[in-house]
Amino acid sequence: MRRLAVLLIAALGFATVAHGQSTPPTGGIAIPDMPSTTCYTGFAPGSPGAFTYGTCVDGTDHVTGQHGGLFTDPVTGLNSNTPPAQYDADARQLAASLQPLDTTGAVNTTAGRIVADGLGMSNINFKMAGYASAGPNQRTFAQSYYPYSFLPQAQATLAANAWVIPCTHSGWQALRWVDNNAVPGSYSSCPYSGWAYRVNGNPVTVVPAKQVQVVIFEDADAGPPGNLQKGPAGVPFDPMTATTDCQYFSPGVTSTTEASGAGAPPGSPSLGAAGHLVDACAYEQYIGMMARFVKTIWPNVKMIFLLSRTFGGYATVPLSPEPYAYEYGFATKQLVYCQMLQQATGVVPVQNGPCGAAGDLGYTVADLIANGGQSKAPMLLWGPSWWAAGATPCGNCTPTTGGAQVTWLSSDFCGPTDPTISCDSLNDFTHPNQSGVTKAADVLLNFFNAANPYTPWW
Repeated sequence: MRRLAVLLIAALGFATVAHGQSTPPTGGIAIPDMPSTTCYTGFAPGSPGAFTYGTCVDGTDHVTGQHGGLFTDPVTGLNSNTPPAQYDADARQLAASLQPLDTTGAVNTTAGRIVADGLGMSNINFKMAGYASAGPNQRTFAQSYYPYSFLPQAQATLAANAWVIPCTHSGWQALRWVDNNAVPGSYSSCPYSGWAYRVNGNPVTVVPAKQVQVVIFEDADAGPPGNLQKGPAGVPFDPMTATTDCQYFSPGVTSTTEASGAGAPPGSPSLGAAGHLVDACAYEQYIGMMARFVKTIWPNVKMIFLLSRTFGGYATVPLSPEPYAYEYGFATKQLVYCQMLQQATGVVPVQNGPCGAAGDLGYTVADLIANGGQSKAPMLLWGPSWWAAGATPCGNCTPTTGGAQVTWLSSDFCGPTDPTISCDSLNDFTHPNQSGVTKAADVLLNFFNAANPYTPWW
């Protein structure tokens, strides 16, 4: 994932550019940035909130070697927040093509639906809908959504034929979504037994596979208890360095066998300073695998909106602390870039080269619109960008509906004084509490609406 504008483009024969910022391409909607003016510069494991952030030099984070801006244009090599022309054109065309489908996948403007499924673990479930766990805190239909979360508010303006179903689950980290082999299957068991999901007031018991056309995804690589360096199967994940360049790291990765990076050769740029797999590289590979698998189980999916993580600097558990939460922004940017690069060049990434972790993400707009089954993956798009350096307002993040800049305070996360019903007994300063969910829902509402040309079906 190293110096995207220079290394990846040079590797495929494009002209290299200086790593400073230049005038961005024109056209498209301006989706605000992951942090490009506040950069992570230090982290003290085991000390929640013990971070230092410095000003980026020419838009570059000099710890990770990454550039600011949501996009690296695959043609010009420029980094900016403005979607490159082809990305913008493809997204608008796909969004405009969505039509209500019946359960067989046929267009039905009378009784059909446009279904969007939310995927991820409990953090995004809190933000989208609320948490309905098994056991004594199980809620009824009337209580199944937090009224201040995203979906109850979105349904007030959501088109009658548009359904958003939260297939999110506590503990189901990114690896769970690379296939349907875990027990229970992450896809086939949604909505989950006993969970009281409703859409427009109607109970939902089955995800209509051929009606799903959009996925909304936020997740993480969860760490084992007691290990703030986190990592699968007790093997630590490393943070990024200025030499990180994610390649395909291990064959045979499935939802039931966690990969430690053992498949990566010594000296691989997918390994960190301590010789362990870089967390952002693992996340990139898992999401690439998820994107390809989604097309096999929900064949009519056209678009996947990727939500990067919110701030993890107050975490008291190793689930998704800093700097890993921050670095998922770079993994997300890399995935979007690699797909754009493949679309621009027609070159499928090789496993031991640039974009190797992302893998084959090729598509054609005509095939996705026709549900022809030839595309390897749906189009990957940025969802809201909402990582902010704690209490420092993020002027580059997706704002709230009122235009306020995003901040994340310790009081936005589940702590010992939060009521059980809103935090499900969690006390980890990782999951958002009512204050944090309200803030996240407001950002989501400002992104997913009919005024956004990428979501006109809303």
